[in-house]
Amino acid sequence: RLDYTDSSCPALLLEPLRRNILPHSEYFETLSQQSVSLDFGYLSPEGKNNAYKITKTGSNGHLVDTTTGNNIGKFKSIWARTTSGTGTAYLCNHSSVSAALFEITEEWQRFDIAHSGVDFFYAVDFRASATLDEIILWGAQVEDDGSGGGTSYATSYIPTYGSSVSRVKETCNKTGISSLIGQPNGSIFIDFVYDNNFGQTRIFSVSENSWLSGGSIRLEKNAGKFRWNWVDNNAATGALTSTTSMVVGQRYKIAITYAATSASLFLDGVKEDTASVTTPTQMNQIHLNELGGSFADANEFQRNIFNQVLLFPTALTDQEAIDLTTI
Repeated sequence: RLDYTDSSCPALLLEPLRRNILPHSEYFETLSQQSVSLDFGYLSPEGKNNAYKITKTGSNGHLVDTTTGNNIGKFKSIWARTTSGTGTAYLCNHSSVSAALFEITEEWQRFDIAHSGVDFFYAVDFRASATLDEIILWGAQVEDDGSGGGTSYATSYIPTYGSSVSRVKETCNKTGISSLIGQPNGSIFIDFVYDNNFGQTRIFSVSENSWLSGGSIRLEKNAGKFRWNWVDNNAATGALTSTTSMVVGQRYKIAITYAATSASLFLDGVKEDTASVTTPTQMNQIHLNELGGSFADANEFQRNIFNQVLLFPTALTDQEAIDLTTI
């Protein structure tokens, strides 16, 4: 899938296994209406007239799902806007979850809320310090890790129409490109957003068969920094490590240039490392978000956003690599 968050130029979006446990993500009339009225037919972010206006009719005004529990530890998200002006409303239970009072404007926004202390899904709560009496809502989501476990951040919208829906873990690979990467000299360039912070991870690899066997050059996270590992005939032959620590949510441009026995690492316009390596010559495929072997899903690099990936059949000069990676 493609991500247009930052510009009209799309980036490849790869996300982990997630499940929206709400059975009706857009049909809010299935929720318990406490001192509120619902009016259907407003224009949603989807471009259809399928959003609801929720209006407070009494001091106890809130809209809640009391049938789908087990929300604690999961991330909730919902789209909201006002009918006019700017005001505040709780997009969770007003007394149970901190930072659930949001400023809402006439523009559609997607709001993310961590369920730290309430078991049920609240679409909106007009009580306590809320200043709004009505709001327009669409696209509700409470997501788990696919097996009922908790989540630490929200992923893209998963619509549901009567039952929970899962989105499988997404990966991307390309085979049959040995003419580009199966030689001892080359360069690799990746422009991507680092969007999570788990354990040791596999971000990208060029390889023979997979990074688990044969030969490969693979980008990993290690001790909070970027590391490129060279593997030939199942044995590690060298590594490059950045001096820069990785920051969640930051965009990076990273490149390596390599020959048969040496390689260099460039990050955001700076040459950060040079090392002796043995470059495998049988590589014939690339993998994004590669995972396997003894590495469990909890250690996966969870949400790569790839703006650009380039492979060159020749080694770039230092200046070319610096220019290419400068942000």
